[in-house]
Amino acid sequence: MTNEKISLFCNEGGSDKEYHLQLEAKGDGYVVNYQNGKRGSALQSGTRTSSPVSYEKAKALYDSVVKAKLAGKDGKRYRRAANDSNGYTSPTLPDKFTGVLPQLLNAIPEGQEGPYLDDPDWVMQQKFDGHRRLVRIGNTSDSIIGINRKGEAIGIPPSAAEAFAALRVPSLVLDGEAIGDRLHVFDLLEYAGTNIRNWGFIRRFEQLRELLAALPSSSPVEIVPIYKSSQEKRRMFERLRASGAEGVTFKVALDRYVPGRPSSGGSAMKFKFWHEASVLVEQVNAGKRSVSVSVLSPQGDRVDIGSVTIPPDQDIPNAGAILEVRYLYAFHGGSLYQTTSKGVRDDIEPSECTQDQLVYKRAEVVDEEMSPVPM
Repeated sequence: MTNEKISLFCNEGGSDKEYHLQLEAKGDGYVVNYQNGKRGSALQSGTRTSSPVSYEKAKALYDSVVKAKLAGKDGKRYRRAANDSNGYTSPTLPDKFTGVLPQLLNAIPEGQEGPYLDDPDWVMQQKFDGHRRLVRIGNTSDSIIGINRKGEAIGIPPSAAEAFAALRVPSLVLDGEAIGDRLHVFDLLEYAGTNIRNWGFIRRFEQLRELLAALPSSSPVEIVPIYKSSQEKRRMFERLRASGAEGVTFKVALDRYVPGRPSSGGSAMKFKFWHEASVLVEQVNAGKRSVSVSVLSPQGDRVDIGSVTIPPDQDIPNAGAILEVRYLYAFHGGSLYQTTSKGVRDDIEPSECTQDQLVYKRAEVVDEEMSPVPM
């Protein structure tokens, strides 16, 4: 009775997807966990067992999933990866909730970014188009786990875990974003078992840079640089916008790290070149690769915001799922404009899919060219 894992990939019909599956001991039983999604993007994590089961049941479930994927029973035939070590690590904590929560940032409205760019008290970092991933590193190489924005233990790419293990750093808690097998680290929260969230951001960042200085340029773990002067911030801001980056974050250089999201403002803010929203899937549109979506009004009613096309490399989500959508603008009483599905979210609650996420186009500047395309 041993742990097992496998990495599969699929490139049929224009797809470029990966699927990782693990059978692992947990408590008095075994669990079967998985990660899947488009290669090179942030992967979705989940489990086939809501609680530990006997080895026989876990093994039968594990084998049936592998068999179904290799046979193409879900419409996509997967093949074994050349090196199964590419599978994600999977947390082995007895409880899923870790107690470690991230600092969540409020958005800066379009046109109000100027003061943050010019004020020397604020520093800037690039914001990546990935999934929030905190990482807790224990005193041994097998005690490295990822943590999502809900504080739940999840897997991280083994390449990143191996990079941390090779550095032999003391116990740490890091904050960053994961994209595929890469981890972009932008903050340090605990060092050698000591909580340093009350340190100023610059001091935490300098300690982070010193700890990870030995990382090679080819490492899957990357420190996100900071920009301090107005000239430097404005130059990088325009360069990132022109390159199609997701956006930037601004942080008060001397302020502490506060988990959670303030009701407004805060000492850490984000500005997105594109807007994003977590939306509720109402139904799959018959005969189409698109779904109807909605958000919740302040009164809790569902508000229709049109349809979103699901690209060929993503599975069509079921009604009730939460979909992450990238868009240019929202229109009052209408649909989102220039939407792109980023995939299903498993770390967002339905109550977070609210109307106040949306950034609306001002009515006086809407013209025929910018009108939403009927679905």
